[in-house]
Amino acid sequence: MKKFLLVIIIFFCCVNVKALERKFTGYDTIGNVMYYKEKDGVYYFRMAKEIRDISTGNTTYCLEPFIDLNEQAVYSTSNNQLGLSNEMWNKVKLIAYYGYGYRDHTDKKWVTITQMTIWRTLYPQNKFEWVDPETRKVINPYGKEINELYALINNHNILPEIPKDSKVSVRTKIELKDNKNVLNNYDIIKSDFDSKIENNTLIINTQEEQEGEIILQRAGNIHKNDQLTLINPGSQSLMEIGNITPIDYDVKIHVESGEIKITKVDKETDLIEPQGEASLDGAVYEIYDSNMNFLQDSTIKDNTALFDNLKYGKYFIKEKSAGDGYNVDNEIYEIDIDENNINHKIRLGNIAIKSKITIVKKYGSLEDYNSDNMLREKDITFNIYDKNEDLVFTGTTDDNGELKLELPYGEYIIRQVNTTEGYTKIDDYKLIIGKDNNISETIVFNDFKVVVPNAGVGINMLIKRLICLKLFSFLY
Repeated sequence: MKKFLLVIIIFFCCVNVKALERKFTGYDTIGNVMYYKEKDGVYYFRMAKEIRDISTGNTTYCLEPFIDLNEQAVYSTSNNQLGLSNEMWNKVKLIAYYGYGYRDHTDKKWVTITQMTIWRTLYPQNKFEWVDPETRKVINPYGKEINELYALINNHNILPEIPKDSKVSVRTKIELKDNKNVLNNYDIIKSDFDSKIENNTLIINTQEEQEGEIILQRAGNIHKNDQLTLINPGSQSLMEIGNITPIDYDVKIHVESGEIKITKVDKETDLIEPQGEASLDGAVYEIYDSNMNFLQDSTIKDNTALFDNLKYGKYFIKEKSAGDGYNVDNEIYEIDIDENNINHKIRLGNIAIKSKITIVKKYGSLEDYNSDNMLREKDITFNIYDKNEDLVFTGTTDDNGELKLELPYGEYIIRQVNTTEGYTKIDDYKLIIGKDNNISETIVFNDFKVVVPNAGVGINMLIKRLICLKLFSFLY
């Protein structure tokens, strides 16, 4: 029983202590101004004072200007909107929030400016003015500040006009300007980037590829406590300065980089396989910015070169050196990278370095050869094989005994297919085309008449040996 009574006593003591904390009083006057209030033909003059909570010192505003403040009254908090509509009540709360204590509104003049604005909003049918305390004449010392306060209130629910989802480039300063001119009233409460608000512009400095967000907030929590409505039946109702529900604006940012992928091909065949023993790999490409400043180079490997991690902009690609057996491509390629054209794939080709070969086919006797009277031999077919014995060319001499062709870098075997009846064929001939050759070369092949063997004539043995020789001449 004793324990039960002790609990009851402690409970009532705690309740009484809490209630006594909510008393309010009018502190020092604010500036040299007086309130003039008129209702139903009755007017009142009161010096402008700040109402504060006795225990916390928090600023409070009067919501019932024609009821006096009872400084002995104990107030309790309430959700009572005093019969006001939600629209009107929210407007009063905004006035109290954006008035004294908001950002640079730290001068005590903002207390009387806020109070006057609340009264004029709640009771437009009544008259509220500032007057000179001595002359009792109406004055308007805070016109500029009132306009500023109304601008903040009217813009409170206006959201910034900046993209909520943006694709931007790496290593770039991005400026998102707010066309509604309210962004300066927002703070950045979370950012995955180096960012700031300046001159109604959200400035973002990006580095590498990433997905992130920036949360902007129209601050509603600059005070230490939430707004409170305080009532007592025997005194005027009050609103204590405090926070309101903030407004968030979430901005998604996609930082992306571009790339240029080069596929290397033979320009004549448009294939990734090189001609002869030439190589498309090993070619070196350079990339330049829009001002032709060198950025980097990339070497073709497995027919591919890649420039990546590129920011938006204009680029120029040119070949510095080609692969073995190919001519350098001197053309400069222009490529634009932006959010709609982020990745580029291009096929770039080289022309193989080739030597112009002319085969001159002649036939005759040894005497004809020695006297330079060999005849041109037409309709003789030659097959040309690469070092792997793969056939790469077949051709036949013309009426002048000539066969013209072009061969790229590599090692080849020239093989005669047929001959004029009664004449020999040449042995296989090995031809080497250098990787940097781009010359004209003429090769003369001679077929000799077959001589019937005669043991008594020693010259026959000589002829047989000559037939086996690879007789040719080089003409330039």
